[in-house]
Amino acid sequence: MDSTPIIIDAFKHFISGLHAIVILLLLGAIILVVGLVQLAPGATSDHKVSLLYAGSVLLILGIGLTGLRCYLLQCFIVTSKSPSSSPVNADNTSQLPSTSNL
Repeated sequence: MDSTPIIIDAFKHFISGLHAIVILLLLGAIILVVGLVQLAPGATSDHKVSLLYAGSVLLILGIGLTGLRCYLLQCFIVTSKSPSSSPVNADNTSQLPSTSNL
């Protein structure tokens, strides 16, 4: 029998950051549209302003996390894994394509 607690097993199944950002943006847009529809003269909802605030906050949070994700991808992933980020040594000139046949 596995002695790992159930709580620890639940933390092994994270969603990716991109999925979280997309969910935040979609929820923010949907809630904001619902709040804007409630501003119509015949609407009978008491939560007009709270829907507008919640949708706006979710959209702003999604846009902010999108910018943060783009910045972090540029800083960490591109510089550490990109083959173009490593300098070409003078000893490795034999690996460069030959241009003498042109």
